[in-house]
Amino acid sequence: MRKFLLLLAIEIVLGILLWRCAVSAQARTPERPAQLTPIAWQRQLIDARGFAGQSSDLVLDQNGHPHIIFWRSEGTSSILYYARWDGVTWIKERVDNRFRVGNEVSIAIDDQQRPHVVYQDSINQDLYYAFREASGWQRSRLLDQGVVGRFNNVALTNTGLAISYLDETQGALKVIFGTAGTFNFGAPQFVAQTTTLDQHGLAVNSLGRPGITYHDSSSGDLMLATRNINGTWSIETVADFADVGRTSSLIYDSSDIPHVTGSVLYQGRYFLNYYAKNGASWVEESVAADVNLNLGRFHEMTLDQSDRPVVAYINQTQNQLMLARRESPHTWQIETVDTLDISRVGGIGVDAANQPIMSGYQRSFGDLIVFSGGNDWQTRIVYDNNAQPNYRPSLALNGHSPAVAFHTEATQPDSAQLVTWDGSSWADDVVAPDADAAVTTPVVFAADGQPRIAYYRTSTRQVMYATLVNNVWQAVPVATLPVGTTMGPDLVLMLAGQQEDPTLAFSIYDGTAVIKVMRGIDGVWREGTLPVPGQSAPLTPLSADYHVGGAVGVAYFNPVNNTINEARFDGQWQESIVANGVQATAISTTVARHRRDNGTPFNSPTITYYDTNSGQIIYARLADVSTWIPRVVATPSSQVNSLATVFIGNSTVRPRIAVVTVDNTVRLFGADSRDFFWSEETVVAAGAAVRSHVNLAMGDRERLTYLENGVVMHAFRTATTRAPVVPGEDSNGMVGLLKSQCMCLLSAEYCGRLLWDPRPDARSGLQAAAITAPFNEDGADMAALTKIFEATPEGQAFLDTYITHDLELTFILASDPSLTWDAFRTLENLMPGLSAFTKGQGSLVVIDQALMDQALDIWQRVEAEASPGLAAVINQYLTDTNNLQLYVGMTFDEWAATLGVNPPAVQKTFLPVVLR
Repeated sequence: MRKFLLLLAIEIVLGILLWRCAVSAQARTPERPAQLTPIAWQRQLIDARGFAGQSSDLVLDQNGHPHIIFWRSEGTSSILYYARWDGVTWIKERVDNRFRVGNEVSIAIDDQQRPHVVYQDSINQDLYYAFREASGWQRSRLLDQGVVGRFNNVALTNTGLAISYLDETQGALKVIFGTAGTFNFGAPQFVAQTTTLDQHGLAVNSLGRPGITYHDSSSGDLMLATRNINGTWSIETVADFADVGRTSSLIYDSSDIPHVTGSVLYQGRYFLNYYAKNGASWVEESVAADVNLNLGRFHEMTLDQSDRPVVAYINQTQNQLMLARRESPHTWQIETVDTLDISRVGGIGVDAANQPIMSGYQRSFGDLIVFSGGNDWQTRIVYDNNAQPNYRPSLALNGHSPAVAFHTEATQPDSAQLVTWDGSSWADDVVAPDADAAVTTPVVFAADGQPRIAYYRTSTRQVMYATLVNNVWQAVPVATLPVGTTMGPDLVLMLAGQQEDPTLAFSIYDGTAVIKVMRGIDGVWREGTLPVPGQSAPLTPLSADYHVGGAVGVAYFNPVNNTINEARFDGQWQESIVANGVQATAISTTVARHRRDNGTPFNSPTITYYDTNSGQIIYARLADVSTWIPRVVATPSSQVNSLATVFIGNSTVRPRIAVVTVDNTVRLFGADSRDFFWSEETVVAAGAAVRSHVNLAMGDRERLTYLENGVVMHAFRTATTRAPVVPGEDSNGMVGLLKSQCMCLLSAEYCGRLLWDPRPDARSGLQAAAITAPFNEDGADMAALTKIFEATPEGQAFLDTYITHDLELTFILASDPSLTWDAFRTLENLMPGLSAFTKGQGSLVVIDQALMDQALDIWQRVEAEASPGLAAVINQYLTDTNNLQLYVGMTFDEWAATLGVNPPAVQKTFLPVVLR
């Protein structure tokens, strides 16, 4: 009653309640508020499947590296995942896949870098604890009486762990203490009575004593409970103005002063306030107004290196992720982190450079994103020889982890060396002594995760192929060159075909320049030899890539004819001229490899080169048997001394080209559509350091290696557009979505040739969506769908309709990268339910509203770009299904029945909601 009368009096007589909640910061802000340096925000996609990250928590370790715990939907389950950034790559692991994980998850990191995780089994509504040790994840149920653990926090104390949680059955806030890294926990301790089911704060001061902020559901006040040395709890009121603290966050600074953020509800409006202890009283400041409250985390707080609060919060009115930094009392600098429908904050930390790092949930398509401040590109020293030079590095990725092979003089005798990132440092390994420093030492990784390396041995004149067996390098000779033969500098290693046959390409000179292709099949090396007359040395620059079907394409510069040539070997040689009248200093060839739905191979070769005559970087693609279409990428102000090319998503319309120019600048060029509008980025600025021999690879982001004054360097983009994967997920398929791959959902064949061969008869039916492994491991389900639909007249009619419009659908997607991306992500969110459907569990999974909202958005956007005929088909379909609302609440089996298709008992099928 006291509180009600006070509020009423203030509202009616003084009218200042709103001022206090929303305007106080503005009123007290100096005329010239201090300005903090704006943050250059980077987005990293951590997971994009099954509405990942609806609940996540993030914490930084002692190195400032983020660790995240989150869950995502997978069929009838919600799987708990853990991801950590090790400074170079993201490592992602499954923590628990036994049941559905509850609303909130929490994580803490101890001084041994071990994660400790708390979560709920939402089926039995029990509280679980998990930790990671050397042997893997250990987990156990802590509490199983009543509804417990849906809202939880975990923190390290000076004696172990403190876990706070809401006991919904008893309407109480409780805490349980235990020894970290064991399941030795005491009995739950009662802290306070509350029935508010939402976020509360837990933090530990320097004495190891925890404090908990919470909402007193009876008074509507924000409270702080602090544990005394005798084990009792002291309760104090932080704020009693309006309905305050339904959600709260707590942290202690270096002087053990508590800092709190709390929500404030007044007349249907939500505000975010900040409170700090000043002696015996609390100081209140307004942070933001009109931040509509949502269940769970919508704000999190940390402190920077100067003990100034940094708050991440969601503006639910506009679904934006915001950051508030306190410059001085009552002076907060607010900036927008992301505007793309971010609905939840996972956690926040600040690294040693005062750069905030936080996780958030992108609601539209269920993506888990990490937001961080920093530069667009980061660099690392891979191998420094203490002034001893390295030569001709080669880059490969093992999953997303980089490895570099090169020749080094740091060892005696000098040797071929492999350096791999092991999750904490660069681990070096001598492959073989007596390797020629003038010849590239290429490395590739096989499907088993083991490296393969080739090198040239000077003393024996042998080209060698080395494999790692039981941690010991074993090498076999591929070819022995005759006395007096000169080995060219460009040695290329490939693993060709499903059998991963080792294949090498190189050039020699024995009076005539010769291109050699060597393939090892069942331990026997087979040779293809192509003389190139008129030369006086081995051919260079030279590059090679294999074609699906077994051929090898070798791109090279012919200085006699001033041509760029491609020589293709598949048992016999075929040559074509790529360009005439050129002088090339660098060349790279990359082949987009596909199989059509009938299993026949399809290849899209490309060649990138630098022509000193024109000063241009040229990207050329084979349009038919012998016609190459060139595109000018750029005319750099300085000559290119090396370049490398990769594709994003195996797509020739999304190339990335890394170059080093003689002014020692490392650049990256890229295009993302058939229009080929080339972008340019400076990876490393020009300088006195001598740079050369660039390599490029694409994992979850673009990665480069290059030499800098003889030191092997690694550079990578801070932001990503692709998610890291865990074992069992296909890094080249659906997980980690790539925009250019979306058209493949409609026609795998067009992935290889649509944008280059748009012939009217170049179309295929729904079965063409069966993208074969390794491109997409979901392809088997899509292939099975065609057979299932063909089994009924209604299903066959659906196929006929699809075949009529598939070419137009593909062009619409291909012309709109945003639509392509959104359609693919919609399909990603369908896949967990579809996985259950393919296993005969379609009756257990229900199609929900969010999925149909996404699908409706896609179809309405397609309809807006469609021809009258296709638009009529889409509009009729949406009318018949009440804008897809007909499917909401149906099981997948019931959905199939509405289409006149019999749900399979065991066959694998695919739900084509975004395709129909």
